Amino acid sequence: MLTRHEIVSTLVNWMEPFKFVHAFWEGGAIAFDRVDQWSDMDLYLVVEEEKMDEAFLAVEKALTLLSPIK
Repeated sequence: MLTRHEIVSTLVNWMEPFKFVHAFWEGGAIAFDRVDQWSDMDLYLVVEEEKMDEAFLAVEKALTLLSPIK
């Protein structure tokens, strides 16, 4: 089973080289120290508007490295 840390670390490492990515953070339950077994992940990425499609593809590719996406 994937951990939150593995998912975030993979995304950080994958997205860091892109100059159009300006910020990445996790909000939601973890921001309030309320993570439990049912918590989802609320991830935020700030990118240049004209690069949004490229950013979505990059995130999808990074997550596919961890697990297939249907």
